[in-house]
Amino acid sequence: MSLNLESILRKPCSCYTAESEVVVGSLTAIDGVFNVVLTNKEKEEQTFVRGENVVYVAFGVRE
Repeated sequence: MSLNLESILRKPCSCYTAESEVVVGSLTAIDGVFNVVLTNKEKEEQTFVRGENVVYVAFGVRE
């Protein structure tokens, strides 16, 4: 199964980390080693999660 990254950018998602944290926002950027940038418009902030800490990213899930 292939995935077009453009189709998931700016979509709401939850990023689950190795430290059992959940970061919620819209996917702003992702790269080849799974570094993730999420934007939370309600808090007016961006969050960077280093790829080695990402367990998985779930789309359409808001906590």
